[in-house]
Amino acid sequence: MGCLLHPVRNEGVDLRFRIDYGEKCARESCPEARAFLELGINKRGFWLHLTDGLDSFSYSSRKVNPLFKMMGWGADLLNLIAVHEKGRVLTSESFFKAYPFFSTLLSPRANAYLLRQLVTKDNVHILKTESFCTRFEAFSARLSGQLRKASQPGSEAPYTHLLGLDTQFLDYLRLLVGMSRIDREDAIRLKDFVDRAVQKFKVQHGTY
Repeated sequence: MGCLLHPVRNEGVDLRFRIDYGEKCARESCPEARAFLELGINKRGFWLHLTDGLDSFSYSSRKVNPLFKMMGWGADLLNLIAVHEKGRVLTSESFFKAYPFFSTLLSPRANAYLLRQLVTKDNVHILKTESFCTRFEAFSARLSGQLRKASQPGSEAPYTHLLGLDTQFLDYLRLLVGMSRIDREDAIRLKDFVDRAVQKFKVQHGTY
């Protein structure tokens, strides 16, 4: 019910003090909310159309609200898509019909780094093809499998998310490859390996 007291729902007036967890609600934010705030201000409206028709409970549901999943792909990619659509309004139904890639079962946060390297403002259209989705899924699985075989994480190594490198790459190591700990030098070495694999994929599949 706290969502009904949010300032967005009340012309900017924050009424969350009326409930016991109001201070916590005002203080905390989820990764998806932080990603949303990284979007360009004029891009947020494009993505909010995916929630058209949702009531407050559905909007708060990770299962029902498609924005929770979409935000996992990161602001850089989502900004590119919004610019590509040039003001076109897409609802949830029309968006996923236009962009079949995002019906993938792949974890967005785990794969955002790879996709970010492949998609530019000049080739956003590849996300509108099912064939690219199939190729990307196979590439992601193959590459993560290679890294798992090559990795030898030490129990004394730093936690991966604390290394201070590209956060999406660290999410890739943690969430897809399964490396919760790794030395910084090893992480940099793996990043070089991954970046070379991405470039090879671009050349082979013409995604430039």
